[in-house]
Amino acid sequence: MATSNTFLLPNGKSILIAFFLFLFGVSYAQTDSLKVRLDLNQVNNDRILVHIHWDKAIQPPFVFRMPRMVPGTYAVYDFGRFVDSLFYWDSGQRYFLEAADQNSWNIPSQADSIEYWVHDSFDDNNYLNRVFEPAGTSFEQGKVFLLNTHGIVGYLSGKEGNLPHALHIQLPPGFSLSSGNEVLQKGNNAILKYTNYHQLIDQPLLAAPLDIANLRVGNCQIEIAVYHEKKEIAAQEIKEVLQPLMNGIFSYLGGQLPVNKYSFLVYVSSELRPSAGALEHGTSSVYFLPLITREYFLNMMRDVASHEFFHILTPLNLHSEQIHRFDYHNPSMSRHLWLYEGATEYTSALVQVRAGIMSPDAFLDWIAEKIRGAAPYGDNLSFTELSLNCLGKTKAQYGNVYQKGALLSLGLDLWLRQLNPDRGFPELMQDLMQRYGAHKPFADSALISEIESLHPGGTLPAFFKNHVEGSQPYGVVSTAGLLPDGAHLKAALALAGISYRNRDTLSCIDPGFLPSELGWNGRENKAYVPSTDFLTKNGRKAGLKMGDCILSVGGIPIQSNADLKKLPMNVCNLQAESKIELKIARYKKAGVKEKCIMLPNSRLSLVSGLELNWIENPSQEQKQIKSQWLNQP
Repeated sequence: MATSNTFLLPNGKSILIAFFLFLFGVSYAQTDSLKVRLDLNQVNNDRILVHIHWDKAIQPPFVFRMPRMVPGTYAVYDFGRFVDSLFYWDSGQRYFLEAADQNSWNIPSQADSIEYWVHDSFDDNNYLNRVFEPAGTSFEQGKVFLLNTHGIVGYLSGKEGNLPHALHIQLPPGFSLSSGNEVLQKGNNAILKYTNYHQLIDQPLLAAPLDIANLRVGNCQIEIAVYHEKKEIAAQEIKEVLQPLMNGIFSYLGGQLPVNKYSFLVYVSSELRPSAGALEHGTSSVYFLPLITREYFLNMMRDVASHEFFHILTPLNLHSEQIHRFDYHNPSMSRHLWLYEGATEYTSALVQVRAGIMSPDAFLDWIAEKIRGAAPYGDNLSFTELSLNCLGKTKAQYGNVYQKGALLSLGLDLWLRQLNPDRGFPELMQDLMQRYGAHKPFADSALISEIESLHPGGTLPAFFKNHVEGSQPYGVVSTAGLLPDGAHLKAALALAGISYRNRDTLSCIDPGFLPSELGWNGRENKAYVPSTDFLTKNGRKAGLKMGDCILSVGGIPIQSNADLKKLPMNVCNLQAESKIELKIARYKKAGVKEKCIMLPNSRLSLVSGLELNWIENPSQEQKQIKSQWLNQP
C-alpha cells in the first residue's frame, strides 16, 4: 500500500492498493486479559471514547502504545496523534497522563484501567501525513463507523502476542456489524474475542445500517457488507461481480480456499477523497471506493478484490521474518515487495484470464499498461533496494511495485515455464508454502537462492541478479540497448509467443501530470487527476490537486474519453512555448470554478509506440508455454 493510493481508472489504468498481514492463527481465548469498550452512541467532535481494563494478573507499570506503523501500509502514520486526553483510573479516581512521546504513555503501577478519546482519521487536516482511507477510521454519528482497530486501540509494549482481548461495542439502534471475526451480537451489544493484539488489529469492523449479501465458494462462507449513504450500490450487485471471480480463484488455488470465512467490507463514497483503494487482512478486506458510474465501480471492485484476496498467498502464507515479527514502533522493511505486491498484482490479472473474465488480448493490454506505468519511474533501480528503503530514500519509487513489480513476476512465471511448461509461478508458490507458511517465515536474504535451488538452471540466476537485485534495465523504458543476458522482459514474453516492440521514449512538454494516468469521469464527462502520485514537479508547484478536472493542455481540448486516449501523443506533438497554458476546473462547495494555469516549459519522458502482439506462427514450444500459462488451448 502506498501513502497516497489511487484506484482503477475508467481508461483502464491500474489501481494502487495495499494488504494487511494476518500474523497469527485464529482461536478464541478462554479468558480475556484485556477488555476494550467502545460506545458508538457517544460521538464528540468526531471522537469516540475508548476504555481498556486489564485483569489483576497484569501488573503495571508498563508502556502503552499506539502503532507508529502497521503492516501493509508502507508509511509511518503515528496513530498516537489521534489520541486525545488519556487518563488512568486508580480506585475509582481518574488521573490525566502526559504522553512520553507521540505514541507512548508510561502507565503507573497503581493504574487498573485507562480511557481516552480518539479522533477519526477521515477528518484529519494533516495533508502531509494523511492516512490512506482503507487503513483509516471514520466516526459519523448515526451513519457509519469504519473501525480499523489499529487506529483506535493501543497495545501493551512487549505483550502484543500473548494477551487475549475482548472487544465490547455498543451499537446505535438499527446498526449491524461486519468483520472477518465471529460477531456475537445481541440487540445493540456486540462482543468479539481475539487471541492477541495482532489478531485484534488484523480484523477491522464496519458498523452501519449495512446492506449484506452472502455467497459460498467451496469451503468458504463469504459475506459482502456494503455502506453507501445514498444506497445506489447494492450488495447483491457486488456479489454478482465477485461470484465468477471467487470461483476462478477457487480453481486457481486447487479447489480449496485458505480460510473458511471471509468478509468484504465495502465503504462506497459519493465524493473523491485524497486516496481510495483497499487494504487486505487475513479474513477480510476493507474497500473505500468512489461511485462515479455503476459500471466503473463494479469493474473497479472486481479488479481490486482480485488483488486483495490474493494477498492470502503473499504475505499471509509466505513472508519474511521482518513481517512475521512486525515491530509497530520501530518497523523494519523486507526486501521482497516484488513478491508481496508485484506478484499479487500480477496474479490478480492472471486468474481473470484463466477464469475467462479477461481475454488474452485484454491481458496484452494489461501488460502494456504496466509497461507504460513503469516508464516514469525509470528502469535502473534495484527492486530489493527499493523495498528495503521504501520508508525513506526510495519512497517516491514505491508505486512502481504495482507496475514493474508485476512485470517482474510475469517474467519469473515465464522463465520457470521455460524450464518446465507445467510448472510456473503458481506452482512455485505452492512449493514455497509447503516449506514455510503463516507460522514459519523465511530468511529475507535467502529467498532468492532458495527459489533458484528449487528450479536450478536456465535463466533464473541472471533474472534475479540483474533485474531484481541488480539495476540493469528490464525493458520497461526502452528495449533498445538491453544487455544480452536474455533475462529481460522482451525475451520472457517471446517464450509465450508475444512480440514486444517499444519504439521510442519521447521527450515531451511537461503538462504538470503524467498524461497517460488521467482518469475519466463518465458522469461529468471530464478528465481528472486521480491521485497526487501522478503529478509532476511542475504540477505540484502550480498547486494542482487530486480531483482537478483538466479541460485543455496547451490549447488541446479534452472533451471525450477518445480525446483523453490521444492526449499523451498530442502532448508530445506540442510546439515549445515559453509557457504552457493549462485550463482546469475545481469543485468547491460554491460550485465549479474554472481557472487558467501557466506552466513553465520543461520536459517529460514518455513511452510511445509500444506494441504487444501474439505472433502469427508460434513454435510448438511457444504454444505449449502459452497454453499452460493462461490455462487455455
